[in-house]
Amino acid sequence: MADLVTRLELRTRVRLQADLEQDGGVISNDEINGYLREGVKELYDLMLDNESGKIFVKNHVILVQTGHAYKLADDFYKLTSVSYLYGDRYVLGTPANPTDYASLAADPPDVSDFRYYLRIDPGTGDSYVYVFPAVDPANLAVTYMPVPPTLATDADTLNAINGWDEYVIISTVIKCLARQSMDTAAFQLRLAQVTKRIQSHSGYLETGMPEVVRDLAPTYRRKR
Repeated sequence: MADLVTRLELRTRVRLQADLEQDGGVISNDEINGYLREGVKELYDLMLDNESGKIFVKNHVILVQTGHAYKLADDFYKLTSVSYLYGDRYVLGTPANPTDYASLAADPPDVSDFRYYLRIDPGTGDSYVYVFPAVDPANLAVTYMPVPPTLATDADTLNAINGWDEYVIISTVIKCLARQSMDTAAFQLRLAQVTKRIQSHSGYLETGMPEVVRDLAPTYRRKR
């Protein structure tokens, strides 16, 4: 069962720990809300950067295809895999370099050994996966890690996995104290302890997954 906490609960605990209940409006709710959003993003990266981060992946249905470009979902954050249904099985694509667009478009590989790369439009923020050769989007299987929750309202919730919301609270308290030029040393120590705990335990969220010995020898692919 999820341990959900609202933005209001998080902000209340921040004010309590930072002794801001009677701060006279020096630190506004909007400012604390902004610090909370930053803390959620930092916490999310801590979890995703571990091996167990893959349990957060989502399957994706392509929204729009234009040539080699396939638009990804609006909540896209990190690309995990791109596969294609080739015959009766899915084949995993090989990551390519975006600078190779011209050569890949002019001389695309065989679909059984396709290439792909990620591109993010800096103007719109839209994310695309480019695939060579262009394929039927109905047969593409894309998995990705979504963006973290934004906590846009006081009723929005964060899943406080095993008390890991403490990271968000402490990091916000530090920003509030620093904003007032107050000592943050004690909270910095607590944040380091919480960070170490999250990094240690979030790497083993899937306890049924056996440890794997990775083969570091080079992989040779079939040439065209």
